[in-house]
Amino acid sequence: MILNNKTIETNRSHENRESIVESPVHTTIPHVQYEVDVLSQFRANMAQLEDLQGRLRFVLQEVSSLIVKK
Repeated sequence: MILNNKTIETNRSHENRESIVESPVHTTIPHVQYEVDVLSQFRANMAQLEDLQGRLRFVLQEVSSLIVKK
């Protein structure tokens, strides 16, 4: 009879562990929605590309002038 009690207790403790493992903790993260005007975003991207292109052109001119001088 002692064996049966131990078996029942082990089964119960095993069930408790399973219920703890199987029950996920749900956290709610608020979803933020942004409204983006596609054309204004495109214009901003184009402006940034033009700025970067200008900077790259400057760096290339500087590097090429250093190479030519040597």
